[in-house]
Formats: sequence, C-alpha cells, structure tokens
Amino acid sequence: MSSSVVRMPELSKLDIPAKQRLIPVRDKQIFFDLRNQHRRIEDQTETAAPGDYVLIDAVNSAGASRTLHIELGKRHFQAYEQVLFGCRTGQTLHAAIDGAEYTIQVRSVRKVIELPLTDASIASLGLPGIATAADYRRAYLREHGDEIADRVFRAIQPRLTEQVLALAELSLDEGEFARYNEGQRAMLQNISGDVDARLMRAYGDGGARTLEECCQRFREDNRRTFSMYLWGRTLAEQDRVTPTEAEYRSAVEYYCLAFGKTEEQVSREGLAEEALRSFCLQYGIRRLRDYYKSLVSFSAVGVPSQPLKS
Repeated sequence: MSSSVVRMPELSKLDIPAKQRLIPVRDKQIFFDLRNQHRRIEDQTETAAPGDYVLIDAVNSAGASRTLHIELGKRHFQAYEQVLFGCRTGQTLHAAIDGAEYTIQVRSVRKVIELPLTDASIASLGLPGIATAADYRRAYLREHGDEIADRVFRAIQPRLTEQVLALAELSLDEGEFARYNEGQRAMLQNISGDVDARLMRAYGDGGARTLEECCQRFREDNRRTFSMYLWGRTLAEQDRVTPTEAEYRSAVEYYCLAFGKTEEQVSREGLAEEALRSFCLQYGIRRLRDYYKSLVSFSAVGVPSQPLKS
C-alpha cells in the first residue's frame, strides 16, 4: 500500500478573511519612492522643528571645534537636539553638553519640502499615462500587486495549509511516512552534523522541552509536509504536469546536496521519485498561491477596488 489522497480539498471552501482578499495599500507605501526622488531641502527663517536639518559649529571652553549636521527628531545627537529645537539661522547659543560648556553657532536651518500629493503636482511630473494621483495609485498597484499579494500569502500560508489538509481526506501509509521522517532526520544530520542538537534548537523552547518532545514536534511538522507533498503530487498528476528539464535537474541537485547522494546514485538506486518530492510540494504551494491571488483586490485612496487578476 502507498500513501494517497482519497478526497481532494475544495479550495473554494477555504476561509480567507475579507481583509486578506481586499488589501488596503497606504499612500506612504505607494508614493515612498516618488516623494524621495522629488523631495527638496530649502533654507528657512522659521524656528527649527522636528524633521528639519540644522548645521552648527560647536566650540567648547577649551577651544575645540566640531561641525555637525543634525536632523532634529532622529535622536542621534540628543544632547544637542534639546538645545537646537526652536533655534534660527545665525543664532548663537550657549549650553552645557555632556558636562562641557559649548558655544553653538547655527549656520543654517533647512526644511524638507515634500512633493504634495495633488493631481496638479503629479501631472506636472509628466509621467506616461499619469494625470492624477489616483492614476499613479492604480499604476503602482498594477506594477507591484503581485509582490504585495505574495507577501500576504507568505504570512497566511501556514493557516491556509492547515485548512487544505483539514478539507482533504488522506490515506497515509505509516511505514512510508516513517521512512520519510527518518529521511528528513538523515538530511538534517547530513547538513548540521548533530541532528538532536538541531532539533533541540528548533523545538526546545530554550530547554523547556525534552528531546523526545522535540522529535515528536518534528514528526508532526513532517507529517504536514508529507501530506502537502501528496496533495501537490496528485494535483500535478491531474493537471498532467511534469517537471521541465531544468526543474528536474534543480530537484535532483537539491536532493543530492541535502542527502549526500550523487546523481549516479539517484539513477542507479531508483531515487528519482524521492528527488521529485520537492517539485511536487512546490507545485501544490504554487497552486494554492495562485488560487489565493485569483481572489485578491487592492484598495487605496481614490481606488476602492482593483483586482490583481483582471
């Protein structure tokens, strides 16, 4: 008997909260690069405030001088900042800093001028196809939507995986799974040199768990991974998908590296199916990710809903 999927899970039954399907994207993220490209720093006559840049010459009582360029509010020069808040260009200040008396000459106070997020300012940049701030938001979501959705998917993948396995019906051959689990131990031994120490670091919670408990948690993780491999293998069979030559070579190279085998041994010992487990596992994860991304839309100011996949 070999392990198999008796009933495939219906992905439409996955519980994916609305906030993970309609993803809000803030202007801070959308316009971050654009505002950095077009920000200006201008001299001002007003008093210095958080975010301003102040250029000073500081001379102590022994006559030692230093020139500092300080961004107020960054807390890199806290003792100086306490003195400089509210100063003006050309002002001379006297203060005790770190136990020494200083005379401080304020050479300049400069303010960061951000690009205003108005339709007129965005239109003035002459970006192709961009006439308003909303146009820029929509273009940003089209260009970066995939990577945003990928980040969210990686965050929720463990929970989605648990749901997939709960919706599926699997027939696990315990002997086959035991060999898989031992294979994973052998892989860790090959990589780390001390599998027990590796398991204690990964699962021991700082020494709160015994080695036996750590091995059990490792086994549980392997059961989930093995089950996901079975699902991915069945999906690939149903979709009539086989690895490309490059994918096959990549899977075999990974297997040889992880298990200390050679390609000749893989061929001679009939280990190709084992070597392709990583391909099947990743195929299942890709299908799960693609399903999730088929549901995703984005929202932003002036863009109530924009599907990732149109």
